[in-house]
Amino acid sequence: MKPTSAPPQGGRVPWQDLLLAVSLLTLWNPPTTAQVTVESVPSSATEGKDVLLQVHNLTRDTGRFNWFKEATTENRRIISYILDTQKTILGPAYSGRETVYPNGSLLFQNITLNDTGVYTIEIIDSNYETVQITGQLHVSGDLTQSNPGLAPGAIAGIVIGVLAGVAVIATLVYFLFIRKTGGANDLRDVTEHKPSASNHSQDHSDNLSKSEEVAYSSLNFSAHEPKKSTSAPPSPADTETVYTEVQKK
Repeated sequence: MKPTSAPPQGGRVPWQDLLLAVSLLTLWNPPTTAQVTVESVPSSATEGKDVLLQVHNLTRDTGRFNWFKEATTENRRIISYILDTQKTILGPAYSGRETVYPNGSLLFQNITLNDTGVYTIEIIDSNYETVQITGQLHVSGDLTQSNPGLAPGAIAGIVIGVLAGVAVIATLVYFLFIRKTGGANDLRDVTEHKPSASNHSQDHSDNLSKSEEVAYSSLNFSAHEPKKSTSAPPSPADTETVYTEVQKK
C-alpha cells in the first residue's frame, strides 16, 4: 500500500496545494512604497488653525524619513525622523510649529498663509532605497478677521449718516449761538441807553440845583451888600418875596 504523501502518478500537483502556495506568497509579500499616500486633514485649513499631513501605509522596513517643502534640498528640509532610535532631527526650514510622528505624519500648529504649498516625504528603507511622496497643503485667510460682518455699502451708509448728523447738530448750534448773541447785544444796547437817559436827567437836575444855588448866592450877596444912601432900602417883605420866588423856581 502506497503512502498518502506520495505525489500522484504523472508528477501532477493538486490545485489545492498550488492555491495554498500562492496565498502564502501573498501574505508574506510586504506592501510596496507605492501604496504610501499623504492626506491633508482638513483638506483646506483656515489660517490660525492646526492641520495634519497624514501618511497612510508607511512601510515596515522604513529606516528614516525626511519632510521637505517645495524642493527636496537640504535647505528646504523641515524635519527628519529615525525609526530605530526614535530620534528627531530638525532641518533648516523648521519653524517651531511642526511636530513629526513615528507613522510619518506631520502636524502644523497655528498655520499661516505662507504654509500653503507642496510638501514631500522622503522615505528611506533599510536597504537605503528612497521613495518620495508629495502632499498639498491649502491655507485660507481667517474669515473672522477679513469679514467684520458688515458689507462695504452698509459701512458707507453708516459713515454718511454720522456725517449728516454732525452737520445738522453744528447748524443748530450755530443758529442758537447767533440768536443768543443777538439777544445779548439788544439787551446791552437797551442797558446802555437807559443809563444815558438817567445821566441826562441827573445832569439836568444838577444844573438846576447849581442855577438855584447861584441865584440864591447872588440874592444873599445882594441882600448883604451895603445900601447906598441915595436909594431907599428894600423892605423885608420884598426880600422874602424874591427868596420865595427863587425857591419855587
